[in-house]
Formats: sequence, structure tokens, C-alpha cells
Amino acid sequence: MMKKGGHTLLIDGNYFLHSRLFVLPRPKQGRMLEDDDSRAVLMRKLAIDLASEVRKMRDFIDKVVVTVDARSWRKDLYPEAEYKGTRKPDSKIDWGSVYNIYEEFQAILQKHGVVVHKIEGAEADDVLFGWSTFLNNKGKNCIVWSGDRDLIQLVNYSQPNDSYTLWYSPTQKSLYTFKDFNKVLNKK
Repeated sequence: MMKKGGHTLLIDGNYFLHSRLFVLPRPKQGRMLEDDDSRAVLMRKLAIDLASEVRKMRDFIDKVVVTVDARSWRKDLYPEAEYKGTRKPDSKIDWGSVYNIYEEFQAILQKHGVVVHKIEGAEADDVLFGWSTFLNNKGKNCIVWSGDRDLIQLVNYSQPNDSYTLWYSPTQKSLYTFKDFNKVLNKK
């Protein structure tokens, strides 16, 4: 059994926002989120779903951090590479409303004790890496919450600090651990 408390839940805010946005109903006419009712639906969806995810892990976590995207340093370093250039914004979505709602949601989270962390030049997954490394170096365990399979590479055990990072996939509802995770738990 995993230790009660003692884990920091690191949420990939970019994945969280987009996975909630794209399950909302599309309007028959116009763009998504052009009216107050649809904007309220997105805000409600964000609040209910985040509360649900945190509640699932409440016995194991003592802190929640949501990481937020900023313009990537990769775009500045490699402008000719068209970093993520194949991704085109959906013109049927009012992106200004999406970002305004998300900023308001972040402010609400902060008022409720959630750490919201954005670093200019870094994407949410870059910030997750930084938090995971920082926490493990301090001897703290963490659980990364994201559907981005690239983040499975953060799963590790830091023997010198006796700390670890796990990855939770909300799409697969699975917790990914490192080799010998059970042995480490049993010795604690």
C-alpha cells in the first residue's frame, strides 16, 4: 500500500485544459465559447473535473501543483524547424475566451491553495520535469498527472534521496511505477 500523504500531485495543466475543452458540445453555428453560457460550461467542467481527479488521490497527496504552458523556448531556438508546426488552432473555437477562462480558473485554484506555475519560455511538461526533479532532490515523492505519454520518462527512483516520481494516466486510469516500486514501498 502506498504511503498516506507525502506526495505532491503535479498536473499537466495544458493537457488538462485541452482534454476538457474538446469534450464539450460544439455549437451548430458560430464558434465555441462565444456566449456566456458556453463559457460557464467550460469553467464548471474544469472545476468539477479537477476536483474529481484530486479527490481520487486525496489519501496520497498533500500538495497540488498545476503547470501552465508559455511560449516554448524551442520556437526561439529553432525557428526554422516550425516546432509543433503541424498543429493548427481550430478556427471554430474562440481561443481568446479559452485563455481568459483558464486564467480565471488558475486564479481560483491559487485562492484554494493550489500552486499554479508558469515559466516564460517553458511548456507545462518542461515545468513538470523541473518540479519532479526539485521534489525528488528534496526527498519528496510526486505523482505526475498527464495523458502525455512522453512524461512516462519522468518515472524514477532517486536512491540517494529515497524519493520517486510516478506517472498517472487519466485516459488509461493507470499508475505507472518504476522497477522494484513494491520493494521500496515495503521498506518504508
